[in-house]
Amino acid sequence: MAPNDRIELRRLVVTGICGALPEERERAQPLEVDLDVVADLSAAGASDNLDDTLDYGAITAAVENVILNGTPQLLEHLAQNIADAVLADPRALS
Repeated sequence: MAPNDRIELRRLVVTGICGALPEERERAQPLEVDLDVVADLSAAGASDNLDDTLDYGAITAAVENVILNGTPQLLEHLAQNIADAVLADPRALS
């Protein structure tokens, strides 16, 4: 496998607060996340070992943690925080 292998998470829905208007900040709303993570998964393909791949559960937990523990005004800021959390794993290239 090439370094442009891709893990896709689709339609992950987490309830959180995001918005600039007062009514958006008063109560949580469902936020739907689609995420593509590029990684070199060649080691996992060769070894068949979970330690050599990205953990889908850990990626999902990172996204949930960002949404549940933040109250950004802008979706762009939320997206950046999610990207930073996912890319904290050195196996995630982009």
